Amino acid sequence: GTQRWPSRHGCFESRKKRMTTRGYCTVISAAANGLFAGMALAVSIVAHPQVLKRVELRLTDALELWKSNYDAAAPVQASLALVATAASGTVAYLTRDAKDRRLWIVITALSLFPGVWTLGYIAPRTNNPLMRYEKQHRSGQLDTSEHEKIIRLLGNWGPEHAARFVTSVSAFGLALYYILQRRAL
Repeated sequence: GTQRWPSRHGCFESRKKRMTTRGYCTVISAAANGLFAGMALAVSIVAHPQVLKRVELRLTDALELWKSNYDAAAPVQASLALVATAASGTVAYLTRDAKDRRLWIVITALSLFPGVWTLGYIAPRTNNPLMRYEKQHRSGQLDTSEHEKIIRLLGNWGPEHAARFVTSVSAFGLALYYILQRRAL
């Protein structure tokens, strides 16, 4: 049989360099956080500016575009945030070194932030009202007196969303740092 021995950082379980659960979860965490950050950046620099540009032309078009973008991105981003959080938490749990464990607890918290921020702050303050207005528009019941509020909500959504990008890119950067500095894989 193959002799099992602990590597310096514990990600390999044999001389054949077979990756352990912790090693796989490290890669999954970095990948999921990186993909989340990439999607969040694309939304921030491409999709949301298009929504704001449409506000100048026709508010209802901007509202429809926002809802379409939201419906397309939300399931993917929610899944990536869950995967990143679970993988990061698993690495933190499986890490014996106290300093490395603290790093992975921070990465886990950063991975968890987008979901908590969305559910606790953006959804009740911005997303849910925008969805109600979009539904009113589709049913022909949108009150034109609400236009200023809709414009404000669409404008606020960008900076609120940017916080998710910042935390996910931070989690991605820290996971890459761990992989490259610790030669963890």
